[in-house]
Amino acid sequence: MAGDDSHVGGRWMYLNIPYQIAYGPVSSLIILYILDLNGTVIDASYAISLSYVALIFAGLFWGKLIDTYNRRRLFIALSFFGLAGSLAALYMLRSIPLVVLAYGVLSFMVAANATPINLLVMETGPRERWAESFSKLQMLMSIGGMAGFVFVTVLSGFMGIGVVLLLLVPFAVAALLMTSMVKEPARPLGRRAIMSSMHALSSRLMTLHTFFVGRKMVRRAEDYAKRTLAGMTHMPAPTNLNMLYAAALLFSVSGVLFNTAYPAGMRHIGLDNFQVLMVLLVGMVVQTMAFYHSGMLAERHTKMRVAVSSMSIRGLAYIVMAAGFVIAGSTGNFGLGFIMYPLAAGLAYALFYTAFNTMLFESLGSERRGRKLGMYSAITAVGSLAGALLAGYVSYYIGYWLSFTVAGALALLTGYVVFMMPRFDRPSDAQVPAGKA
Repeated sequence: MAGDDSHVGGRWMYLNIPYQIAYGPVSSLIILYILDLNGTVIDASYAISLSYVALIFAGLFWGKLIDTYNRRRLFIALSFFGLAGSLAALYMLRSIPLVVLAYGVLSFMVAANATPINLLVMETGPRERWAESFSKLQMLMSIGGMAGFVFVTVLSGFMGIGVVLLLLVPFAVAALLMTSMVKEPARPLGRRAIMSSMHALSSRLMTLHTFFVGRKMVRRAEDYAKRTLAGMTHMPAPTNLNMLYAAALLFSVSGVLFNTAYPAGMRHIGLDNFQVLMVLLVGMVVQTMAFYHSGMLAERHTKMRVAVSSMSIRGLAYIVMAAGFVIAGSTGNFGLGFIMYPLAAGLAYALFYTAFNTMLFESLGSERRGRKLGMYSAITAVGSLAGALLAGYVSYYIGYWLSFTVAGALALLTGYVVFMMPRFDRPSDAQVPAGKA
């Protein structure tokens, strides 16, 4: 057990602060960095797409090694070492294909820490304190992520993105050194133990969006995605889980489509890196605050109502931003971003994710939970890959406004799918704690 560590996690948890400072802003920085290297939004979409492909294989690769060796500190340290090395490589590279490849390697290496960190939370405290421990974990990650965004936003005002990436390396090294505080558990849990707790599962899916994904599962997910995006005319019976799969697919396409196109779009209309990162930072601050209160809101209202309302807000915000790109200039869109982006990526995302994770956990049942989660993860991975590629080609060949409009329409459709679910509309749902993601 934890020894001298607190029952609520332990001192080792604080390594997540420097880790998230180093890693949290990277997905946004990589898009801006590629544009600084005279790349296009298509090049940026390749980088984001490769990161999701890397996550699929990383979930399978690291999962098997973790189950075999049960070495928490080793895999966390490998992850941070890979993060530091990849950030340094990004600074030194000037070839866009090599930058894309380095970002794929970074995503693959970072994935090694997700399962060990979540298992350590469960292994270093009593079961009745898991909810509190995972809440602390998410709080520390949020603090690190916000601090990282503040750090890179300030630096981007007077130096290039490449140098900013290099200056994140010391934080990754600090996280690596802090792994010395990790104590291997006397009785290690298997990674499937994560499925036994809603809070553990929510944290795991928030940290890494893949879970027990194999090649066959990805092929099945691709077939499912084709049927769903073709109009859901050949969908399986509308059980809760099938409808959640459909909603997860639409949500992932919509979110990644917008989040890949939006930073590039703001640069396209004349905003600089500092202004782009300022808008993204405000969105992250609002998201963190919304996550803090989202559980209480879902307790007071049905989860379905929260999910549908949040997707309505998100979809309409995307469409308003699309209109802004058509009728307003850079200054107008900068101001509009301060209002609409926090609503979509902050408030709406946090509310939906909290309600949706609770609905997913309740729909898994007691049989074949790993297979069901694998299918869910594969669907979201396929959706994310499709969203990233759509963002690149639609934005480049037609316009950013259309990417935002499609993302908004898919968000509204996500809400409609949840609304049409046969269950989760009972008054008793309001009594089920949603937890904090």
